[in-house]
Amino acid sequence: MKPSSHSSIPSDGSHHTQPKKPAARPAVPVNLDVRAYFAEGAPDNSQPWLLNPEIPSPDEIMGTGSETEFVDLLPNRIVGPWSSKNEYLKAHYELLREDAVAPLRDAVAYFREDPDIQDMNIVSIYEKVCVATRIQFSTIRSGKNIVWEYSKRLRTGTIVALSPSDDSFRNKCVVAVVAARPLNGVKQHPPEIDIYFARSIDADFDPHQEWVMVEARDGYFESMRHTMTALQKMSRER
Repeated sequence: MKPSSHSSIPSDGSHHTQPKKPAARPAVPVNLDVRAYFAEGAPDNSQPWLLNPEIPSPDEIMGTGSETEFVDLLPNRIVGPWSSKNEYLKAHYELLREDAVAPLRDAVAYFREDPDIQDMNIVSIYEKVCVATRIQFSTIRSGKNIVWEYSKRLRTGTIVALSPSDDSFRNKCVVAVVAARPLNGVKQHPPEIDIYFARSIDADFDPHQEWVMVEARDGYFESMRHTMTALQKMSRER
């Protein structure tokens, strides 16, 4: 019998079938309409809530913005219709943003009031922070050894606030999101994580400057940020 192109007959006469190469997956064309939808920005004459950045600004975290940046939250209406689609989207966006931002804003306020506070059940403080794309830090204020395999600290998507140690959020605040928390990074001494800056201008650091970093233990920013962005997009749909 003549062997097929996918088989071979070794010298001992036994027959082995060689594995077939996996078929190449067809290329999926890019949907340019979807790309344009997400790339489209809000018009210049949009309402303030539509112009909010995805990640909060330092002023929003520090509570030092202008009066126009502070909003009266509408209650979530569960009985009866809303007066308009825009009112519904605006109310839910602002309620969701408050849930997402308030824990870190409160954590920074606690630290500003007492820069020597230790870790609490709603606030984590990290010292000796050296900032780059990858940062290292000390967890001495936790007062215990952290089992990173089971800890919820600094999960990917967590929002954090940083300030120079000699400033302690009196004047300077940098907002960032945890981009990656590899286990082998946080288990080394000192621990390391990767962060993403809310504004590219904030990535200009003196490598010899020591920082302090504050993390709110309540809430999880990553679970809300995409919904907030979607609500802004939906306001432009007909």
